[in-house]
Amino acid sequence: DEAAQALEPETLVPLCLAGEGTRVCLSGDWKQLGAVVRSKAASSLGLSVSLIERLMMLPHYRSPHCNHVVTLRNNYRSHPSLLSLPSHLFYQDTLLPCADQGVADSMLWASSRLLAEGCEEPEEEGGE
Repeated sequence: DEAAQALEPETLVPLCLAGEGTRVCLSGDWKQLGAVVRSKAASSLGLSVSLIERLMMLPHYRSPHCNHVVTLRNNYRSHPSLLSLPSHLFYQDTLLPCADQGVADSMLWASSRLLAEGCEEPEEEGGE
């Protein structure tokens, strides 16, 4: 899972050890969790790209006729209002909110309460 986080050299080593007839499935979303490289030298040499991201840049994988790529469109975790922005920005409005509405709404209440905890109005200058 999350092959999008694995740097290309990290992915290629086990693939070189795979036997004949081995099938490989790379799973992950490079739009959410990409590879992280702290070295500027490595980044400048193109090593900050995961194998799955590099593959997805190739015309074959970008083709609408490619049957090697599966995109999961049904989202069972997020509230529709939270899902709408990434759906629009990264997925051409194709993500579908499928979370149970009661659960999704209850989690919004919980997260807003967590965000508000510890927040106090700033004191005015000269005030007590």
